[in-house]
Amino acid sequence: MADVLFFRGERQFIGDFDLENTPSSDSKRLPFIALTLGRHTSGNVVYVNGAADAEKTAKQIADGLNYDTEDEDVLNLIELSEKVIHERFALNVTLRKGVAFHYGNMPLIIKTEVERLFSKGKIKYLICTSTLVEGVNLACKNIFIRGPKKGSGKPMQEDDFWNLAGRAGRWGKEFQGNVICVDTNNERIWNGTPPISKKNIKIIRATDSLHDEVNSIYEYIDSPHHYGMTRANPKLQGLLSYLCISHYLHDGLVFNL
Repeated sequence: MADVLFFRGERQFIGDFDLENTPSSDSKRLPFIALTLGRHTSGNVVYVNGAADAEKTAKQIADGLNYDTEDEDVLNLIELSEKVIHERFALNVTLRKGVAFHYGNMPLIIKTEVERLFSKGKIKYLICTSTLVEGVNLACKNIFIRGPKKGSGKPMQEDDFWNLAGRAGRWGKEFQGNVICVDTNNERIWNGTPPISKKNIKIIRATDSLHDEVNSIYEYIDSPHHYGMTRANPKLQGLLSYLCISHYLHDGLVFNL
């Protein structure tokens, strides 16, 4: 496959690389590329467009790794997941390969521990949905993206793309990161072309919109239809997760907003 760099608004050819396995379907292109380019490093985030895709992609990446982790913290998380969710939950299988996924409807205690172990390098691959854009303070080395969407099948807007891309690069570990966009020559996948350079894009924290979203947050908390509301407005789940974590860590919210 061809490797192309977008630098200062220009497309530059770098070279070619070979996939270790040939994807039999388009859905395997993203995980196979992530496997090939991220196998020898930690801090790999793979962005997908929904919970089902997150679990499927995590399994595909885990199947391509030929080792089992012996890290005690990861094994403890597997045990916790078996108790909190289900003993046959897909996360329990992929974690043994150092692969995890993260999406809105997972229990907060599991998501928080996944984030912690990923930040420590004990989880090599983290497959995320739009919760990564909305409020999750998580940095990485590489981000792999193919036709990103946000919400119910809506193409990701440019400001959200750069918010996501801004996670690549970990302060105190690396001074820069990599954003690998897959199938950039396919206009159907990217709804045109991926953003090439930042132009007057102001990155706004999800928490900065709290004052305008208070009523929506109340409705979200009280509603029995979280899944549908999250698909319509992914920001709500991210805001609620942030508030819950902050309240737990800081014994309140007064000094954290």
